[in-house]
Amino acid sequence: MIKVVVILAAALNIFCNAKAQSIFKSFGSFSKNIPYSSSKSIDVFNPRYQILIHEPFIYGQSADGQIGYGLRGISYSGGLFSVWSYIDQNAIGVLLLITGTTPGGGCLVRTQYEALGNIKVNQVLSVRAMVASVPDSDLVRIGLGDASSPSATITDGFWFEMDNTVNNSQTNWFAKVSKAGVVTSVDTGVSDHLKWHWFEIMYNDKEAKFFIDGRVVAKITNNIPVLQSELYGLTISAYTSDNSDMRLRLDELFYLVQEIDKTIN
Repeated sequence: MIKVVVILAAALNIFCNAKAQSIFKSFGSFSKNIPYSSSKSIDVFNPRYQILIHEPFIYGQSADGQIGYGLRGISYSGGLFSVWSYIDQNAIGVLLLITGTTPGGGCLVRTQYEALGNIKVNQVLSVRAMVASVPDSDLVRIGLGDASSPSATITDGFWFEMDNTVNNSQTNWFAKVSKAGVVTSVDTGVSDHLKWHWFEIMYNDKEAKFFIDGRVVAKITNNIPVLQSELYGLTISAYTSDNSDMRLRLDELFYLVQEIDKTIN
């Protein structure tokens, strides 16, 4: 396990921002509490057991379908994607999720595969993102989960959520974990919109940690969905319940999946 993390960290040093590197470098120590047997190992070179995606959105597209490597974009009810660069903000290649002005409109970015299947995994997500409009009856999620649309309930997953579709004054980010529909929610106290932030999530079978700009903003130890028959991967979405035309910007994304409960013959 340590060898896997060292190899990944060395590779990431070549092209990663320092803040994005930090979560991957700490992954080894965080996951050391996961029990292993001598017959269980991870094949570093087999993507069936380990997947690492780095997406800078430089060569993205502004339509539904494949976005970069291993990601898929889906728009709903007038929502759309757009690709820009904001050089003055050190953001070269940015994917915009635009809800549009139709109530119920939105966008969803997810992994290309439909589900991870009935296996036990670790997942680590690090995303540089910005809510680029004042929240107004909107729902924004950044994380891992099984939502089939921007407004759908997440049954199993780990994610950041800003939801003011009911209470328009509620603009804080909440850290959430759900297992079989039972949700644990923690208010991070962070509501700083219109600025870039690094959102990071990592977990093992005992604890989930949530970071904003490298600082731990929440720890959740119950309802951890480590082993689920339909544990989906990455889920990032923007949704509006009115005509607010909310915009979520994604600048850079790192996503790691490691299978830890597979005997390799």
